[in-house]
Formats: sequence, C-alpha cells, structure tokens
Amino acid sequence: MEEENISLPRLLAYDGLVEKYLKILHYGFLETIINFFPEEGLFLDVGAGTGHLAVELARLCPRALIVAVDLSENMLLVAREKAEAAGVHRRIFFLKADAKKLPFKDQVFDGVYCITCSITYLNHFISCRK
Repeated sequence: MEEENISLPRLLAYDGLVEKYLKILHYGFLETIINFFPEEGLFLDVGAGTGHLAVELARLCPRALIVAVDLSENMLLVAREKAEAAGVHRRIFFLKADAKKLPFKDQVFDGVYCITCSITYLNHFISCRK
C-alpha cells in the first residue's frame, strides 16, 4: 500500500477534528485497552495516525512502552510532536509501516490495538469471511 501524501495543513485540520469530535470514542477505546491489557509491557498501536491513542495510553499507563505504526510519515511527524509535548516521547517508538505487512515477529507484543484499522479495513475483513 502506498502512503497517502496528505499535506501538513490538511493533516493538522484533520487532527483538530479528531481531537474535537472523536475524543469520547477514543477515551472509551482507551478504557477498554486499559481494562484488558496488562498494566505494563510492550504494546502495538496499528494505524496510529496523529498519535491520540498512543500518547494518552502512555500518559495513563506510565509503565507501558508503545510502538506506534502508520503508513503516513506526516501523521507520524504530528504524533511525535504530540508525544514530546505530553512528555511521553521516550516511551513511544514511531515507525512508518503498512498495517498489512507489519515488520514484527509473532508474539513480540503484550497487546495490540487498532481503532483506525478496524474502521478502514472493515470491508476487507467482511469480504474475507464470505
């Protein structure tokens, strides 16, 4: 899959909309992650986008290490800045990677989550079941 070349101004506008309108959804998802994952460990955020979930998870779980992957380098740029501003940048590792071809061995992570991919690839998963 090729990277979508989203301009930085459009990406920042997107990030503002996510921050404003999806915050409730994200906090509900974070609550689920915190309740089901161990308190500490190595976690994978697939389709991390601009880092909302990774940064908040790192902030709420001080013993967690997070690898956040996304296909867009510009998304990761914003995510890195957000992590630095929140003071959690030393516990989040940002990596450009395709969600369909992750560069990790099996059973490396203590937990994996993907709120964005569940929306983006929903049609793919449904068609695979048919």
